[in-house]
Amino acid sequence: SLQEKDVKLYGSGVRRWSQLPHSLLFRGTVREILAIAGSAGVRSVQIARVAGHPRRRSPSSPLAWYTVRALVVIRVEQVRSGLQYTEDRFVLVRASSFEDANKRLRKQWQEYATPCLNSNGQMVSWSLEKVVDVYETGETELDPAGTEVYSKLGRRRMRSEFVWRPKFAGPHKPARLGS
Repeated sequence: SLQEKDVKLYGSGVRRWSQLPHSLLFRGTVREILAIAGSAGVRSVQIARVAGHPRRRSPSSPLAWYTVRALVVIRVEQVRSGLQYTEDRFVLVRASSFEDANKRLRKQWQEYATPCLNSNGQMVSWSLEKVVDVYETGETELDPAGTEVYSKLGRRRMRSEFVWRPKFAGPHKPARLGS
């Protein structure tokens, strides 16, 4: 079967060159598709689906380690004013993207908010207020000797003890390391 997209005819029912279809939706056998592909004026053919063959899944990206930084609010029963405790929480998760890292933690955030009894006998709930940051470590494996799991660059006023002052051995020669 053949179906044109966006068909518009000129007043007399005759098509102008500019009114010829730019694309066609076609269902047929391989022979029929090859015949159309070989027709005059056909520049390309894109096959969306082949009957009897399941769609190929796009290859998933390899899982990498992401650190999700979140602000968690600690809610205590019958406390309605004053200072509230919060937790700056970092969770390491294996995911394929920033969005996937957030998605994989949704259930964990819900479980984390399950009310429980604290040491003072009050019901408390640790509730996610917001995800502050998602950091891609760039690593697919964690090194037991140490792997950076979170980093955030910032700025502050310069302090004198951190000004770079290289020591020179001579008028224009830098000092050798270790001396």
